Amino acid sequence: MSEAPGFGFGYWPFATREGLARDLVESYDAGASIRELVTSRGICFGTTRKLLHEGGAVMRPRGDTRRPNRN
Repeated sequence: MSEAPGFGFGYWPFATREGLARDLVESYDAGASIRELVTSRGICFGTTRKLLHEGGAVMRPRGDTRRPNRN
C-alpha cells in the first residue's frame, strides 16, 4: 500500500503550510466563509480554521453576517 503524498509533493499546490495559510487568509478576507474554503480546498473544518488562525486572519462572528436580516 502506498502512502499519500506529503505536503508540497503534489498533494497541495503549495510548497509550505504557510503558503496554504496565506492563500486561505486571502480568500477569507475577500469574503469566503470557512465552509466555502473547506469545500473548495478539500481540507477539514478544524484544519482550515487552525490555518486561518496561524495566518493571522481576523475571524468574523459565527453565522452568516453577509446576508441582510430576514425579518
